[in-house]
Amino acid sequence: MGGRKTRFFVKLSKTLQISTKEPREVMKWLVPYLLISLFTQHHYDFTVFYYSVLLMLMGVSPYDVNSTAPWIYSNPVTYPQWYAYPPFGLIALSVPSFLLYELGLLNMMTFRIILKIILLLSAFWIAKRLEEVRKGSGLVFIKNPLVFFVTAVHGMIDVLAAALLLEALYKLNGKGRYWWAFFALAITTKQTTWIVIPALVGLALRLRLYKDLIKGFALAALIVVPFISQGFIDNVLTFHGSRPPASLGYTGIPLITVAGDLATFHIANLVAPCFGKPVPRSGWGSLVLTAALASAMIYSFIISYRGRFARSLVISSFAFILFSKVVSPQNLLVPLVIFMILGVPSSFMYLMGLLATLVDAFLGTAYSVLGYLPEDALNELGTSIVILYRSSLWLSNLSGFVGLFALVLYHLIIVTILFYILRERIGIRRFALLYVIYLILVLNSVTIGGNVQRVAGVHGELVNARGAVVWIWLNPFNGFRSGDYARLPGATAYWEYTYPLALQTVKWLKDHGFSYVVFPFTLDRYRLYEYVPWLFALVSERMPFAWLVVISDDVEEYLSGHASAPPGTNVTEVLNEAFRATPYYLNMKILETSKRLNDIFKEANASRAVNVIWKEMRCPISYLRDERGLPVIFLIDKTHSGKVLSNGTRYAVVHPKNVVFINDYYEGNVVYGTPITPVSKVGLEEWLLQYAKKSSLYSLLCASR
Repeated sequence: MGGRKTRFFVKLSKTLQISTKEPREVMKWLVPYLLISLFTQHHYDFTVFYYSVLLMLMGVSPYDVNSTAPWIYSNPVTYPQWYAYPPFGLIALSVPSFLLYELGLLNMMTFRIILKIILLLSAFWIAKRLEEVRKGSGLVFIKNPLVFFVTAVHGMIDVLAAALLLEALYKLNGKGRYWWAFFALAITTKQTTWIVIPALVGLALRLRLYKDLIKGFALAALIVVPFISQGFIDNVLTFHGSRPPASLGYTGIPLITVAGDLATFHIANLVAPCFGKPVPRSGWGSLVLTAALASAMIYSFIISYRGRFARSLVISSFAFILFSKVVSPQNLLVPLVIFMILGVPSSFMYLMGLLATLVDAFLGTAYSVLGYLPEDALNELGTSIVILYRSSLWLSNLSGFVGLFALVLYHLIIVTILFYILRERIGIRRFALLYVIYLILVLNSVTIGGNVQRVAGVHGELVNARGAVVWIWLNPFNGFRSGDYARLPGATAYWEYTYPLALQTVKWLKDHGFSYVVFPFTLDRYRLYEYVPWLFALVSERMPFAWLVVISDDVEEYLSGHASAPPGTNVTEVLNEAFRATPYYLNMKILETSKRLNDIFKEANASRAVNVIWKEMRCPISYLRDERGLPVIFLIDKTHSGKVLSNGTRYAVVHPKNVVFINDYYEGNVVYGTPITPVSKVGLEEWLLQYAKKSSLYSLLCASR
């Protein structure tokens, strides 16, 4: 057995041109990594990591936390979204955090330092090992934009998972013992490492390393078993199982090109009660793609067992990129390390990393590239991401263009590389046919089907009924600055405060003769999550809502959150954006998409092979409509003295009549005694002080005194 193993790895070592030299240039990159690490974080996952570690240190499994208890952005949705990775990453973060927690010094800032130190050590250890495997690859790895972004900017545990996996491969290659231990730690850190399980199991069986395999899986089970629960199954084993493809999933661009807005509405905060409804849990194309991924993994095992380990790794990596439902840039780190081990040209590695980074940096956050600034640090400095973002909305349009362009290039490169690999086996015509089939499968992965509630029938008579305008971000805990609640002592304080308050308010409004609620709309705020608790309250009470667009001639009013757009903005454009944030528009896009997909299937003759049944879908949120059935958008245009410019062809623009501003503190319009207002004008300051110290209203109040 030993001689067989030696001969195999001698051949593999010659193929990989193993070297043990490590250039000093690699360590020079530690300085920019350190500098960026101190001032950035992932806009969402970092907070999940932080609160998950807090729960661990309090003796509570983060997998057992209700998935609708939001920790950041208040995003209660129907698919699992809290800590969705295996537990070893949490354990690795909890151990160094324990002492700070006991001393009362653990907070987001100190936790960010702990997280980044672990990830930096992991990244530079990967560079060291790669350099020993292939001369020059360590520097190529550490200079890759994707590695820098995921490690220094994002702070994602994928770097730790990749380091553990590489160490397992390194030790399996005769460079040390206990490869099985690192293998177990890798697969219990992040699911992306699972793509190498078939190849490693096949190789271990070929080399008759039965005891090592048993010990590896036994250690993995020892780590996982204490956390097994329904929450673990939902969050880890079926992670993203009910989501449509996202980010670079299915190489991204076919979904966006065909499905258009439907492809991105699964992350739209406005339609949170509809999550999982407009797009099905599994279209037939998704099932076929899943079967293709499973087949590739089985094939990877077979050829690895037959002695073609390197090719096995290539197949599993490319299958993951092609067929994985959600492939965010950080999830490309494991395939990138594998490609580097196998000697894929560095130019491809750089280009792949750069494009994936651009896609996430410019399309992956609500605040564009500003979203990677740490909100807790900004709060301490007296500002916030929201304020910075609202003062530079031009960056959003630029971000969208750059991100979409990068996504198109990424897709084209993956397709080109695949053709280059397969060109000797199939001609360009067969490859084109396979590509068309692939597109059909991707498009059918977002097949619309299922039964959902229809939009409640809200007709024109309600336009003349009483409406209540609620400025939701002018209420305590309601996130005038998006990240304020991240500083609260309890992880669920934001939702636990806001949803009951919203529910009480909606009930109070119904009891006092109000028929619908109006929310002020802004160009950036509809992408945030402040509306979500209120939308859930409206659905619970079966009450419709409408948007109010406020065009102000004062830039300060806009920056402080009192206007929908800055001065000089095209009013029609703002109204169109508000229309796009209505359930009416979502329903319309669903119908349009179903027709477009049907046409594509007919052109590809797919309808004969597959019986596709389209069903009309509706979002359960009620929206105010006029007598023609068009959605109503209220408009206050101070630059035109309140004059309504014109009605849109797809929506009705109405000047607010018979509506009451419940809590417009800026204008002094406050209805006292509601759940979100003080009992009287006399108690206003005391009421504000009671809550405002835990929100950004405190800075506003102090500034005015």
